[in-house]
Amino acid sequence: MTQAFNISDLTKHSVPDDLQVTSASSRVSKNPIELIVQGTPGSDYLRGGLANELLMGGAGNDQIVSGGGNDVMVPGAGFDTLYGGAGSDVFRFDRLGDSYIKAGGEFTDAISYFDPAHDVLDLSALGFSHLGNGYGDTLHIRSEPLRGIYILENYEQDHNGRHFAVQFLSNSGLITDANLQPLFNGTSQNDLLVGTDAGETIKAGAGRDTIEASAGNDRLFGGAGGDTLSGGAGADTFVYNQLSDSYRNDASGSYSHRDLITDFNGNDHDMIDVSALAFTGLGNGYNGTLKVVLNLAGDTTALKSLEADANGNRFEILLSGNHVSELNASSVLFAPPSNATTVTTPQPITPVNLAGDDKANTLYGYWGDDTLAGGAGNDTLEGNAGDDVLTGGLGADKLTGGTGNDRFVFTSSGDSYAGSSDLITDFIWGEDKLDVSALGVTGLGDGRNGTLRMTYDEINERTYLRSSEPGADGHAFQVTLAGFDYTHLITNADLVVADTTEIGLIGHATVDYLS
Repeated sequence: MTQAFNISDLTKHSVPDDLQVTSASSRVSKNPIELIVQGTPGSDYLRGGLANELLMGGAGNDQIVSGGGNDVMVPGAGFDTLYGGAGSDVFRFDRLGDSYIKAGGEFTDAISYFDPAHDVLDLSALGFSHLGNGYGDTLHIRSEPLRGIYILENYEQDHNGRHFAVQFLSNSGLITDANLQPLFNGTSQNDLLVGTDAGETIKAGAGRDTIEASAGNDRLFGGAGGDTLSGGAGADTFVYNQLSDSYRNDASGSYSHRDLITDFNGNDHDMIDVSALAFTGLGNGYNGTLKVVLNLAGDTTALKSLEADANGNRFEILLSGNHVSELNASSVLFAPPSNATTVTTPQPITPVNLAGDDKANTLYGYWGDDTLAGGAGNDTLEGNAGDDVLTGGLGADKLTGGTGNDRFVFTSSGDSYAGSSDLITDFIWGEDKLDVSALGVTGLGDGRNGTLRMTYDEINERTYLRSSEPGADGHAFQVTLAGFDYTHLITNADLVVADTTEIGLIGHATVDYLS
């Protein structure tokens, strides 16, 4: 069984050069999903492991923490907080209602840690893939220094007066177009859309389109009309947001609106995403389930609902070949059950105490009040939730406290100095503390007589707290804060300093001298 129409009716579009911002081995192409974890309508805590996971928050106020793999985080509705991990992670927003601002208030999710060198924001489902002035299909970044956040937003409002916005606690000022999932849109005509070897999103319009995505981990939206979709090499996702994207009507005998996926391979991590359609699983085609049917010739598989809407239309897509064994809970993404009340992902709350060695260590905290200490290498310490204590030690370390009132401890000027400075990615004044008491620092000042001087590098968006006086090891202390101009924000109240109280002799009686 094939979907036949005249190739001469197609209008060919290739992805333009300015969308080819990644290579086949780039950050967008590192996320073949190995495990799906879905939250509930309640407030969940989802934490990734070592695998490449799809972490979906659901409707509650969720905490989603990436693990050691290359994870995809989809927050869903509610006030959610997202934490990137050690891998190349994707933060995906599929609906404007997941994170937005309107006249009645701010309903934005918060990304607590985003690594511009490796991570990706996928806003392609909303039509955004470029930075700009925040109008049309562009996104604008603005800072709110008094709140310690950045806002990434598009100012165009929907019919409910909402516009998309998401807040970052650090590093948003370093985001470029290369951190946004590339997007290529078709037209309302019968288009032939040809992708590149990069991972990208290709969205067809209302015509009978053909999408050839080529290599890369691509997301394909056929849209309305009976489309022919080829993912090519890579772990591709075929997305269906509306019943009109692919359906049949038995009463009218119309089958021309069904999509055909030509090269689906569930064993190679291809996926079909029907989560927006409220189907809940595989079954007999009734009660919200989809049925898998192989034709008599054994060369075409159908994934279909047997329940029609008021117009007699029922969802159905065709796949070339026999995929009966491949269509399962790992390759078809369904909506989470509406009656779910718990989530099985563990929520560790016991504080951890981790210490590194002389190598470059990566140490993660969990949900509790953790203590992380790097060794002599260039370490990465991430506290995540809780009131954590982070000590980088020697080497140029990268320190991220996460949520909570965190303390960054320096025990000698050799821990952090010009040329080997630690970088704190998410310091929040009024909450976090810089503990420089062991260095004899007494407060802020001109960098002399035990004080630290603050300067700001506008080009690199870095604030430096530094001493002009070398310590016993010959180094003058310096620590770097990313993201904001902290020079008018940080005060002595944000420091833990040395005790300047005069010290008297203890254990000796007062001596009265004869006059």
